[in-house]
Amino acid sequence: MTVACPQCGAPAEARTDTRFHGCAFCGSSFMAERGIGIAEYHLAHERDDRVAWSALAASLERDGSGQAVERTGCEYLVAPFWLSRPENGGTRLVPALRHPWPQGPVPVLPGGDLLFVPSENDFILPDIPVDEALGEGAGRGGTSLSLVYLPLYLLSFRLAGHDCRALVSAVDRRVALLTPLPARSVPVPFRHAALVSGFALVLIVAGPAVKSHLFRAAVFAAVLAVAWPACTALLRRGE
Repeated sequence: MTVACPQCGAPAEARTDTRFHGCAFCGSSFMAERGIGIAEYHLAHERDDRVAWSALAASLERDGSGQAVERTGCEYLVAPFWLSRPENGGTRLVPALRHPWPQGPVPVLPGGDLLFVPSENDFILPDIPVDEALGEGAGRGGTSLSLVYLPLYLLSFRLAGHDCRALVSAVDRRVALLTPLPARSVPVPFRHAALVSGFALVLIVAGPAVKSHLFRAAVFAAVLAVAWPACTALLRRGE
């Protein structure tokens, strides 16, 4: 089968006994699907789990979460994505693998040099066909189509007793939460609770004791006029 090289456009013979095909003119390697040459790229990265956990800690700190993170797992994978560049501009990055983001946000294409995938590699093969991911006719009509392998960290951790997961882009350290974070609990100082409780108790006692609605309203207003400035002054002095 003869296909056009996605890099230089020269005709290249695509053999059926191998996944990778080579161009004799520019030396690039590519894969072929539906008779179309699709270039494969990757971003170079050396695994370092500390990078992922540091990025997660910085993201949680920016979001105002000061709770301790209990690390439970870190999975590193170089995952395939279909990259489409229409003629009218823009890019579209769609997962070519069904794991691990079936319902999570899709990473953005990070900056950096896209390198041709070497023939000898252990990258995960795509299991989502390009037509299923991008729609029928993807890669035709002037649209550039390629397969990009992105290095990612899939983090599992516990936060405030809840199991959480996050996806960290290894190159630009972007963090995408795959599960929502638990709501933060704000502790109320004892003196605040005591003052509010005392104020409420005075109102509860004064209500049944005064039978007249007019006098009851007057008592409530007097208690509020005296208690509110006193409570405010005590709270400010305790800060």
